[in-house]
Amino acid sequence: MLFEAYLPGQESIDTDHLFIAGQQAALFTVVNRLAKETRKKYNFDICMRFSIYDCLITRFLIIEDTREIVKAL
Repeated sequence: MLFEAYLPGQESIDTDHLFIAGQQAALFTVVNRLAKETRKKYNFDICMRFSIYDCLITRFLIIEDTREIVKAL
């Protein structure tokens, strides 16, 4: 439902940090979007963690600050 709440093509993603340690990686980003119903611009943080084995992503975890998304809706 949250994916339907913003205007497609009106977002941008800014990479803040990328950490790589052996077979683990973490990516920190800030996503900027425009709410479809309220037309409010909002930003929220995302952290993605990857486990990599034999050049393949074998595990993926995403954490986002949904409070900022809900406030914009």
